[in-house]
Amino acid sequence: MRFEEAYTGWQEGRLTQAEAARLGRPLYGLLVLFLIGGIVFRWMSVPAPTTEWDAAILSISSLFSIFPGAGKIVEAKQVADLPSWLRLFAVLQSLFGALLLFLIGLALRNRFRMK
Repeated sequence: MRFEEAYTGWQEGRLTQAEAARLGRPLYGLLVLFLIGGIVFRWMSVPAPTTEWDAAILSISSLFSIFPGAGKIVEAKQVADLPSWLRLFAVLQSLFGALLLFLIGLALRNRFRMK
C-alpha cells in the first residue's frame, strides 16, 4: 500500500487492512480466551458453578483482574473453592488478558496518532 492511499484512508476515517488486523486479532483473542475460560470453569471445576452465567462471570473476572474492582464481581468463596490448577488457569487467563488489552491499546494508539 502506498503512503498516499494509507494517508487518505486515515483522513476519511477508514481502517486500512493492516490497522484492522492489528486491532482485530487481540479482540478475537480476548473473545476466544473468554469462551475457553467459560467452558473450563463450567465443566472442569469440581464444585461447578451453578449456571453458565456464573462460569462466564468467573471468566470475565479473571480475564480483567488487572482492573481494580474486577475481583468484587465474584464471591471470594467461589474462587476459594476452585482447585489449584483452576486457580493457575485463572492467573494465566489474567496474564494473557492483560497482554491482549495492551495490544488493543497499542493498536488504538497507532490508529489515532497525530502526525
